[in-house]
Amino acid sequence: MTIDDKINDFKKHLPILDETALVRKFITSGDSYVVDQDNYLDLKATIADHFEIHPNEVLIVGSGKLGFSIAENLAKEKPRYRHFSESSDIDVALISQGLFDKIWKDLYNYIEDKNYWQKQQEFTTYHFTGWMRPDMLPNSPRFNFTQTIWWDFFNNLTSSQKYGDYKIRGGLYRNWHFLERYQVKCVRQCKLELK
Repeated sequence: MTIDDKINDFKKHLPILDETALVRKFITSGDSYVVDQDNYLDLKATIADHFEIHPNEVLIVGSGKLGFSIAENLAKEKPRYRHFSESSDIDVALISQGLFDKIWKDLYNYIEDKNYWQKQQEFTTYHFTGWMRPDMLPNSPRFNFTQTIWWDFFNNLTSSQKYGDYKIRGGLYRNWHFLERYQVKCVRQCKLELK
């Protein structure tokens, strides 16, 4: 199936299924466009082992999953339904309440020690929606998770080129509710465009 076929199939289901059903059919289940099934299972296991979570708590999302992006970024002039390309990233969602809460606790201790980080306010906006963006975490030797545990790992995964010549980036969600609600926002925008 070509990417255009995949886009047409997605668009065909837009008026039929509700937003959550669309997310579950196209985003949180099934194979990935960018890596074959064996490599997908290997990628999930590699990430899960590193973060000590279950492989089922690791998903490729975004254009790497679908073959196209349903997010529109007007500021960067990136239209909706753009194809996955050589310049695209493989976006990975980690869904783990245990890992999320551990980092949250470490952040609390970091703040309690009178530490501050530049993106703290922006971080809290995402945190409220159950999503932890690593690029918003403190980048300090006093908070080694950001560089050592997160970025070094994903940069090494990218450098290995085992899963293609793409950047591999991740985000952490507290649970499935928050992941689905985030994805529903993009699906809702796609539905609104039909009207």
